[in-house]
Amino acid sequence: GGLVIDQVGEPLVAVHACKGKVRYRYYVSRFLQHDAAGRSERGIRLPARDLELLVAEQPASLFDGPISLAARVGISLTPTLLPVFNKRCAAAAAELRKSRQLVSGLVGQVRVLDDRVEIDVRASAVTDILMAAPVPSFEAVFTISAAVRLTRTGRALRLVQPNGSAAGAAAPDQTLVGLLLKARRWWSMLAEGQDDVATLAAREGVTGSYLVRVVRLAFLAPAVVEAILEGRQRSSIDGAALTAPEAIHPCWSQQTAGMLPR
Repeated sequence: GGLVIDQVGEPLVAVHACKGKVRYRYYVSRFLQHDAAGRSERGIRLPARDLELLVAEQPASLFDGPISLAARVGISLTPTLLPVFNKRCAAAAAELRKSRQLVSGLVGQVRVLDDRVEIDVRASAVTDILMAAPVPSFEAVFTISAAVRLTRTGRALRLVQPNGSAAGAAAPDQTLVGLLLKARRWWSMLAEGQDDVATLAAREGVTGSYLVRVVRLAFLAPAVVEAILEGRQRSSIDGAALTAPEAIHPCWSQQTAGMLPR
């Protein structure tokens, strides 16, 4: 699509950073593009997946409301046309959710602001998708806005919805899923008496205290486990947060209050 900028008009540039064998992609303020390690606290450094999921979902969701979309781009609907138009919108919404290329044809400029992300949509691209005649008197570009705020997590920023969940479509965090699986495996070994903590930690190449902090995750509230597997946990919940000392409250209701969106 178009250019991604911040609230002062500074372009955000796509960069990547490697941590071990894992490659991470970010959108960063242009002056930060050679700062792959994220040492600077200034400017925007945003996980690419957060922004791309949001920018893919917002234009697709326009097609979930056929009548308001028709009004927005100047398509006049009659009762006879409505059933066909509804079907075209439903098909377009489904296609947009599958095809990033189709979305990029719709989107102009994207502005990442403190309390929202604004996305410019090309009206002619909407009418093309819906096989409708463009209306010259209507604006060529209209803006949709997603109410998400920028929240700092470590050196990077995250896009967070008002209820505390990460912006964009839910996708499980594979690091968290891996920790849950590791917790179950280690706990089953300890419970069966195969090893004590020190022996198992030595064999797994971790400290005893880290092993214990991971094993606690085998006793997370079922609602929290389910949310992590579905990508619905609060945006602040990452591997470091789950394995920090005293991070897991023994009471399930306290866990769900702290880890699930409000």
